[in-house]
Amino acid sequence: MKNLTFEEAAKKLELLIQSFNKNDLTLDEAIANYEEGVKLHQYCEGLLAEASNKFQEINENLK
Repeated sequence: MKNLTFEEAAKKLELLIQSFNKNDLTLDEAIANYEEGVKLHQYCEGLLAEASNKFQEINENLK
């Protein structure tokens, strides 16, 4: 997962959410997709936190 860009990870997460909305998954598929979705969400949150830190660092260096 570490090779994914934010945009790629967000798109995969969006596709997982769409599959849930179709209600055509088996219970095992739903559980596997949920687990992957949680991991993708955490990964995206981490990337956003890194970006936020970079923006903050840039702003501090401009003072």
